[in-house]
Amino acid sequence: MSKTKPTEVFALDIDSSVDTCDKLFSRVTDIAYLGYSNFSGWDAFIEMFDERLQLSEIELTIRNQDLSHLPAKDRRVWCDVLRDLQARHPAKLKVLPPVDL
Repeated sequence: MSKTKPTEVFALDIDSSVDTCDKLFSRVTDIAYLGYSNFSGWDAFIEMFDERLQLSEIELTIRNQDLSHLPAKDRRVWCDVLRDLQARHPAKLKVLPPVDL
């Protein structure tokens, strides 16, 4: 008889204190451990985030409360990442409010 792993449930808030992509990466990794906490750029972060969602029994809610201090380019990338990951892992990733620019 195989045991099922319990689902990990996390919620994180992205607020006005997140004003760089490094702070964004840290906020996500501090709450939902991605296997590494020091990313050198978006590609590595996205790969680890996607892998974490794919391989884990996880439910993650991200509340984008205030993205206004994040540079526009990083804000666009973040929203694109969330759209893509939510489409690939709809039962595991919930984004509030829905991502729109």
